[in-house]
Amino acid sequence: MSREDIHFDAEGTTLRGWFFKSKGANTPRPVVVMVHGMTAVKEMHLENFANVFAAAGIHVLVYDHRNFGASDGQPRQEIDPVRQVRDFRHAITYAAGRQDVDSRRVGIWARAFRVAMY
Repeated sequence: MSREDIHFDAEGTTLRGWFFKSKGANTPRPVVVMVHGMTAVKEMHLENFANVFAAAGIHVLVYDHRNFGASDGQPRQEIDPVRQVRDFRHAITYAAGRQDVDSRRVGIWARAFRVAMY
């Protein structure tokens, strides 16, 4: 399994994260997009979960919300639930658009995050 630093645009804000390529992947594979709840960052144990998925043959995209961690956005540490949900959609779009991802098999995994489509 390998981990790649990634970034993608979310309505003018650059979001940053990691892409974990699944073990033995040489054809497009399913992907799980993972994010923490409102204020946590990717370094807070998401790698542990991502490694389990990657070992099972599933790619994983992990990222930080805007205004948190490695992602851009001002003011820092400001929570905007509506934008976070929209950013989740941008992460899904980025993941599904990768050549190594089977865009028909995209899952989401959010830790302590209320997922609602606004």
